Amino acid sequence: MMTLDEYVLVYEDVVPESLATALMDEYRDSNAWISYDSKKGGVNDAATAIAISRPDVTGTGTYREKLGKETTQAVCNAFDRYHARFSRREQGLNFLHIDKIVGLRLIRYETGQFMKIHTDKYPDAETGSVSWPAVTFTINLNNDFSGGELSLLDGELVIKVIPRQGIFFPSNFLYPHSVERVTKGTRYALVGWFL
Repeated sequence: MMTLDEYVLVYEDVVPESLATALMDEYRDSNAWISYDSKKGGVNDAATAIAISRPDVTGTGTYREKLGKETTQAVCNAFDRYHARFSRREQGLNFLHIDKIVGLRLIRYETGQFMKIHTDKYPDAETGSVSWPAVTFTINLNNDFSGGELSLLDGELVIKVIPRQGIFFPSNFLYPHSVERVTKGTRYALVGWFL
């Protein structure tokens, strides 16, 4: 029988370095950053996020749309490995029943910011509906910061994130997770979910 930590998979170099740099450069000074969720941090401790898959942020036929498509493809390529590991395809099964990737966003944690322990849900801004994703992913983009480790399973598994590393894990109540306080610099990460 597998233990809970065995459902957390880490893949190196999920996005090319050039794409990671391009995402940070393109969005660093954007005015579309919003407070991610003050309930997950403190009043002044919450990270900020920008939804890089929404047309109102990317526009159409633009450089940002191109970056979004490249990012989605890179994430889906890594997720295929996760899906192959747990879906039991070789037995003719599909235990994950994944339909789509949602909520692709860039999150920025500046010095002093963190994310409190939580489990994931996906509130669709367009429809107002809430979905419970099957798999969560986070991909760190840079390394010029300190702190900001990903803590899973109530702190039993702490992952020091490295650039372009993707971490995939179930989104359900068995996988509470948090991001430790960034103590120096700014940490950029891609996050999203598979429904």
